[in-house]
Amino acid sequence: MNRVATGSELTASIAHEVMQPLTGMVSSANAGLRWLSGEKPDVDKVRAVLSQIVAAGHRTAEVVRAIRAVFKRETVNYQPVEMNRLILEVLDLVKGDLLEHGVSVEMRLNESLPTIVGDPIQLQQVVLNLVINAIDAMSSLSGEARAVRVRTDIEEGGIGISVEDTGPGVTPEILDQMFKPLFSTKTQGMGLGLAICRSIVEAHHGTISAAHHQPHGLIVKLYLPVNHPGG
Repeated sequence: MNRVATGSELTASIAHEVMQPLTGMVSSANAGLRWLSGEKPDVDKVRAVLSQIVAAGHRTAEVVRAIRAVFKRETVNYQPVEMNRLILEVLDLVKGDLLEHGVSVEMRLNESLPTIVGDPIQLQQVVLNLVINAIDAMSSLSGEARAVRVRTDIEEGGIGISVEDTGPGVTPEILDQMFKPLFSTKTQGMGLGLAICRSIVEAHHGTISAAHHQPHGLIVKLYLPVNHPGG
């Protein structure tokens, strides 16, 4: 019975993770059709909404690929990765989400950051998940500044990456549980995202952790080694 219950929850979580971007794609497509059907089609708005659809499509594919990688334990496709460039690509993917929720981005990217060895698709999934979580964490704020702060730096033997939000933060109990499989504070989710992030980071011989940020908010930190044995 426990296995059946867990399977049901897992299925609901996967459906939720995939349905979010799909719902956004449908809404964006409908908006694009309305702008095209007017007497004077608004080409600029249609172009912008098509970009949002493409970004949502990428997000859906990345979610499916990450889930498949976790359950099938696919071999990591190691290659040189420039994390600063990868982070900028992720922020471009979520541009629509940032605008929709009124979230600003503050970046402090170390220009001397060394290239690391890793799977760019999986690492992109980690950063994407953390940024989306940061945006979601601030959805309840009213009349307060919303900002996602992304930072990279050089650390001994590797690089450090942090994603910080200005949301309300979480309780100590949640902080201790948030990276465990099937744990979530969301009513429609079971915490696949952060569990997948941890799995990917550990497959790259790195670490991931979260901490409170003063005066409020949450900061998630990654450490990834520059060189490590593949496989």
